[in-house]
Amino acid sequence: LLIIFVFTSILFYKSNYFFIPMKFYFRLILLITSFVSLCTYVCAQIRQDREKQRLDYIEKETDRLTSMLSLEDWQVFYVDSILSYNTAQMEFELEMLREQKVSNANLYIDIRDKWGQNTYNAYKKFFSKEQWKKYLKTGALKEQKEREKRRNEAEKSK
Repeated sequence: LLIIFVFTSILFYKSNYFFIPMKFYFRLILLITSFVSLCTYVCAQIRQDREKQRLDYIEKETDRLTSMLSLEDWQVFYVDSILSYNTAQMEFELEMLREQKVSNANLYIDIRDKWGQNTYNAYKKFFSKEQWKKYLKTGALKEQKEREKRRNEAEKSK
């Protein structure tokens, strides 16, 4: 862009009709550079805010399950690890759909259901029977049934 500005300035230097002062080009370049820098900064802030929200959710959910289910330390570690991995992967897949400008809401719901099911299955492996019963009573059973219902409806529509 800078090369084009300099080239046109030199090319039309002799003609007063086409001559544009170099100060104009420098101001334009400064303006464009500032705009690009601002956009980059805003995008970085949005990413940081999303990451902070995700980490806050993981922390709150881990604390909630710890207090409600009386989890042992190793179980707290597993819950935190599972939530960290699953939410990061889910956000990655959702971001890929957003970048591709997919407007089908069912695809977004399918991704959320997939990672919700992965979390559900992972918890089932290491919660004790008593913890599992308490966990199901907190709404996990209802969410599981809703996921199954959506999956069955999707299979019927195919």
